[in-house]
Amino acid sequence: MSLREMLTYIDNNDLASLENTMQSSDTHLTDKICTHLLIFSLEKKYIKIANYILKFEFDIDSDVFEKYLDKGLMDRAIHGNLKEGKHNASFLFTDLRGYTKLLADPQMTKMLLDPYFAIVTNVVHYYNGIVSQFVGDSVESMFNVPKKQPDHILAAVTAGLKIKKEIERFNSSRPRDFPAIRCGIGIDEGEIYLSLVGGDVKRYQPLGEAVIVANDLSKHSSNRVIVSKRVYDKVKDKVMAKSARTIVVKGKTLEIYEVEGQYFLKNPYEYQIHV
Repeated sequence: MSLREMLTYIDNNDLASLENTMQSSDTHLTDKICTHLLIFSLEKKYIKIANYILKFEFDIDSDVFEKYLDKGLMDRAIHGNLKEGKHNASFLFTDLRGYTKLLADPQMTKMLLDPYFAIVTNVVHYYNGIVSQFVGDSVESMFNVPKKQPDHILAAVTAGLKIKKEIERFNSSRPRDFPAIRCGIGIDEGEIYLSLVGGDVKRYQPLGEAVIVANDLSKHSSNRVIVSKRVYDKVKDKVMAKSARTIVVKGKTLEIYEVEGQYFLKNPYEYQIHV
């Protein structure tokens, strides 16, 4: 069975046929093939299929992962008529804690990065965000580009809370000898300049204060969702938050907040994911 045929099953949201194929003794599931299947299901927002694929033991192929996301971003850019220039956007950064120490054990590093990347990517895509790039153990995600989202700030905050929840769920069910995932989550919004960069595989590079601040906020927390004051001001009637402290970013003193939850009696974005 070819990769193309399995991708067709996903495109048609045909989980039954995909299950039969992946469980067949005639199908050789490599890391590269499984990564293709996982990312395509995430792009299609077929969470049930993505959850099924994650049941198979495989290491995410980083080359496929990055190229596929670049392709997905380009495809969305074409459909959304995205152009280089100024855009209003929200940014969500995650930053893994203890990554440097983990590098001493490459096998353990991959075992930790696979579920971590899967959780972040799955959640961001569900809330219509885009994972724009991976930098080591950090993940950069953006909302409201290329397709417009009227509630992109709330979507980014909700995604941050969901990432925190899913990481806690993973940590509570992990094997005793497996390290816990601990990561910082930072969110900011504002006007940015989107520039198209790269050679054969091009991608959009967001530039602006919001990108810098969100990245910095992710490094000031551990398993907490930290947002800038301008994000807090725009969602404060919908979230439970407390003032954390002030930090200095690029010479500017910024007030930051820790978001602890939402006021929704029933979260309209709620969904289930098992990693």
